Amino acid sequence: MMFKRGLHAFTLVELLVVCSVISILASLLLPALQRAMTSARTIKCASNLKQMGVFEQFYIDQNAGSFQQIKIGGGSPTWRDPIIEIAFDDSRYVDEGDVKNIRDHIFRCPEANFVTGSNSWNNLKVYGGNANLSAKKSSMFPKPSMTLFSLDASYASGNNAIATAYTDPTVWFRWRHGDENKLNIVWLDGHVGPYLIWDYTKVSMSQAFNPYYTP
Repeated sequence: MMFKRGLHAFTLVELLVVCSVISILASLLLPALQRAMTSARTIKCASNLKQMGVFEQFYIDQNAGSFQQIKIGGGSPTWRDPIIEIAFDDSRYVDEGDVKNIRDHIFRCPEANFVTGSNSWNNLKVYGGNANLSAKKSSMFPKPSMTLFSLDASYASGNNAIATAYTDPTVWFRWRHGDENKLNIVWLDGHVGPYLIWDYTKVSMSQAFNPYYTP
């Protein structure tokens, strides 16, 4: 004689135990996942700056060791033009209507908010360039490893060509990484490194903008 085994339903207590276990696991895993995603975005930003440095070096090598002319305040030429020229098949400018591609190319920091609509051109302004390099010979600089080329910057008017370090570090610079206490910089020798907000002083950043600085 065969007996059918009855179906066993979860009791309310068992369901509560399962829900509690899931909640505990989620509370343990989600912060770690968030940290991993934040770290990945910081690495992508550093990679963007590294590529900018490489493309800029290509431009310098092709132009007798000279940096491009930079117009401060707005208009062209901008510090981005040589990078665009080399990276985008010799096209001097990225069209404002090409917003769909701005999200993914090297001028787009993944930690920066993506702007749509009439202000979408500001998506190209999440990095700033050192205006003090304008039309100068790279061989003239004694410490390229201590002179910055580009860094995380604020949205700003004009072309984000930065000529000086302000007393208030939030005027031009954007501390997007590491719980908003760190920004990425690509230096003239091509290396990319973090710069911490508590290391900031007007003197130290002014030295980084000065291509003729000798410690």
